[in-house]
Amino acid sequence: MALIHSAVDPAASETAGADLRTHLGLPHSGQLALSIGALTLEKDHLTLVRAAARLVQDLPGLHWAIVGEGPLRGTLRQEVTRLGLDNRVHLVGQLIDPHRALVGADVFVLSSTSEGMGSSLLAAMARGVPIVATRVGGVPDVLGSDAGLLVDPGKPAELAAMVKRLLEDAALRRKLTEKARLELGRFSAAGMAEQVLSVYRSCAHFLDGS
Repeated sequence: MALIHSAVDPAASETAGADLRTHLGLPHSGQLALSIGALTLEKDHLTLVRAAARLVQDLPGLHWAIVGEGPLRGTLRQEVTRLGLDNRVHLVGQLIDPHRALVGADVFVLSSTSEGMGSSLLAAMARGVPIVATRVGGVPDVLGSDAGLLVDPGKPAELAAMVKRLLEDAALRRKLTEKARLELGRFSAAGMAEQVLSVYRSCAHFLDGS
């Protein structure tokens, strides 16, 4: 079985993006943690919200934005309110181009319990946004060696600790984004095309018996 990665357009890091802080009325001096994904069970935004609750005192300038829509919006809203996070966790809803919300984000957080490849990870890597993500599905393969921080799924305390570590360490953020930029080379359109051609060549070789 052949594994062919999806591709990312490096130019995505240069396109104009929505100013999410202005849209939400947030101070530009604070920090912004961003999550992009449908509000569904496998994305496990409840763990993300509970991680946010653990950092209210330690990182008073940190806001969290969740971009996406789905059947669990009501459940998430209730949990946000229950934890007293209405002014800190923002359910943005669906955007026409959700990846443009990465503009100005300080960290991209993925809290999924299951994941295929995670196209939003590639978008964050292209934008130079450091990543904290769960160790599930194809996520470790996408991040490769040290291109992001990984935690076990369903662990709010671990997720919070890793986000805090990243936001308090500028050198670590630079290291992760530099590694991510290198890893992106594996996901170019040219690389994907070559992998597809390689599969076709192997099939042709098998069919003609040569």
